[in-house]
Amino acid sequence: IYPVVVNPNPQPSITGSIAAVCGFSTQTYTTAVFPGHTYQWTVVGGTPATGVNPSITIFWGNVLPVSVDLVETANYPGVSCSTQAPTVLPVIMPWPETPLYITGPASVCHAWTGQTYTVPLVANAVDYDWSYTGSGATITNNGSSVSINFSGNATSGNLTVKGHNNCGYGPLSP
Repeated sequence: IYPVVVNPNPQPSITGSIAAVCGFSTQTYTTAVFPGHTYQWTVVGGTPATGVNPSITIFWGNVLPVSVDLVETANYPGVSCSTQAPTVLPVIMPWPETPLYITGPASVCHAWTGQTYTVPLVANAVDYDWSYTGSGATITNNGSSVSINFSGNATSGNLTVKGHNNCGYGPLSP
């Protein structure tokens, strides 16, 4: 008689945020812990910030693809049994990119109205936040094109724009 011991494979699963994760954010993913088991995490599209088993904290980038994989290994006398958990594919919502440039009149006169300024569409922006550092200017609209009315006592200033989405505001235009 020759005894053969059949050991169970681990049954890993990953828990953590997968829906609507903003780019450039930190998320933690975990699995159940079992004595004598080891955990090997693999990350695509992010950087592990910490990796204390059985969890990992990931700083996500701002582009796809992204994924989290886990292989759990159960160590038994004379043998190790490993199983890969189903891959987790977080839905990354990228932040708006930097606006390229603004076009429109660089020089205007007091009391000029309806001056149009435009920026090329900003990747990942839902709307736009325009700002003018001078006084006496009224900006109408929040899209990639705006109309500015300069009052009779308007002062010179700098016009900037940044994209916005559910994650927040992107970088300011150059």
